[in-house]
Amino acid sequence: MFEKLTWTCGLFVIFSSCFTKTERVSNREISADQRKIQMLVDSFKRLAYQASTLTTKDSIRLSYATKFYDLLSNISIDSIRVHVDSVKIVDSTISTQFHCGTEIVFKSSLTFPAQMTPKYDSLFKFMKGLRPGLDTLVSFGYMGNHQVRLPSSDDPILKIFAYPVPIWIGNN
Repeated sequence: MFEKLTWTCGLFVIFSSCFTKTERVSNREISADQRKIQMLVDSFKRLAYQASTLTTKDSIRLSYATKFYDLLSNISIDSIRVHVDSVKIVDSTISTQFHCGTEIVFKSSLTFPAQMTPKYDSLFKFMKGLRPGLDTLVSFGYMGNHQVRLPSSDDPILKIFAYPVPIWIGNN
């Protein structure tokens, strides 16, 4: 009886430490920038759901559009865990779309010149190599534009126009 109890307690300790470790690892995998964006989305959702009229909701949406601009313009959007939705290549133009959960989408379309600096050539090759369906960690270069939508089941709340940058290059 004592051996069974010891064995059961031992398995419980092992399994619970595995789950705790997994939880800690997943929290570390989310970058500070991703956390900031998600916190602002969550705050926006809370206020939008509390508002009773469409006019009030739209006023909140406009206020948060400014808050998102201030945030996105002042962070590097570094190391974001995303799912690659699409990569379209037409001549020297690459259009991409990613999502981060159901609420945040990143979109871009970049046309590369025929003669590229090594940095742009590296970015071009990176973007060409992205594969739809892949979950990956990338940084983003904010293109100065985004859209904020009221929460619904059909559309993401935040669409950020930003191009993907491999995390080893950075956003400089």
